[in-house]
Amino acid sequence: ASVIVLNVSGDAHAQSQEAQQHFDKAEQLNVMGRSDEAIGEYRQAVSLDPSYVNAWFNLGNLYAAKREWQPAAESFNRVVELNPDDGEAHFNLAAAYGALRRSLDALRHYDRSQALGARGDPVVGELLEPYRQKKVLLNYTLVSDPTKTIPVTIQGNSLGDQLLRTDVLRHLEVVDGG
Repeated sequence: ASVIVLNVSGDAHAQSQEAQQHFDKAEQLNVMGRSDEAIGEYRQAVSLDPSYVNAWFNLGNLYAAKREWQPAAESFNRVVELNPDDGEAHFNLAAAYGALRRSLDALRHYDRSQALGARGDPVVGELLEPYRQKKVLLNYTLVSDPTKTIPVTIQGNSLGDQLLRTDVLRHLEVVDGG
């Protein structure tokens, strides 16, 4: 998966002086190619200021560059929680989720990134497109009669599969059987 890597400087709101010092040191270490140490400094910055968007964003980029997709996704998810209109963070989160084979989450964030006008490698969208039309077969066991299962085939877009699946579960009062 491709990841757009942007180095962002300066948050919209003031950071604590200590968090800012760790952020600045992380940027210096990153420029010197010492990514593991930079990750440690960014982690210090976000531990001191959990709302430090740019530290989370850069942390996600470093994890993505190392192909450590789970912590990359966690970092980009934090950016999206703090700044829902950050298109680049949605794009990067889509790429990380794609690498983690979480296709519906990847599609949702990719679509959001495009709606926000984010720049990004168009290959990511091409790689996710087949999942948009994917048919999914779900088997449910009835709560009222655990010996009976109901096969349900759904086809939908990025949110459609998840929403429909939730609606089916609620409507049939069933337990997910796989």
